[in-house]
Amino acid sequence: MGCCCPAQLTLVYVAAQWGEPRSRRVKRLASRLGGASLPMCALHVPLYAVFSRVERCCRVIRGCV
Repeated sequence: MGCCCPAQLTLVYVAAQWGEPRSRRVKRLASRLGGASLPMCALHVPLYAVFSRVERCCRVIRGCV
């Protein structure tokens, strides 16, 4: 795991200190964002691998033409 910048650490600390929101809209939004974060992290590495290979193939094809 890489090092975090002081600003990142501060943001994580501040977010951890927030209380539960009172607004139903904010609670719903937070729930949806939290639910979306796991699939985004889980798909990041496989998608990066696919796109990097596609990019390499495109470079090879472009170099042959």
